[in-house]
Amino acid sequence: MNNMKSHLNLPVAFTSQICATGAFETPWAMFSGESQASCSIPAEFGGSGGGFSPEDLFLQAAINCFVGTFKVMARLSKIEFSDLKVTGNLSVDKAEDGKVIMKSVHLEINIIGANRPDR
Repeated sequence: MNNMKSHLNLPVAFTSQICATGAFETPWAMFSGESQASCSIPAEFGGSGGGFSPEDLFLQAAINCFVGTFKVMARLSKIEFSDLKVTGNLSVDKAEDGKVIMKSVHLEINIIGANRPDR
């Protein structure tokens, strides 16, 4: 990773913003940099759905973190691949104390066309 650090201008700051009304059923807008997404309470929790839920975003963050880290490490290790497919599942359940928690994340990872499948 030291080689990669020499190419970065650190520190780096990221900004996100959410604008939401008090209406439970109304989706809200999320802004990160110049990207925007619609978010909502999922139907599983009594919401209207129709947008990314906080649970979707949590799982997407875990998958994105894996993919970004994998791509950096593959580049530093001179490993090439044609495609990387990651499918994730998030389990939301009750803890022993009855509180609702994000209990587990499972990722299925498929690497296609790797020049060094032994690695």
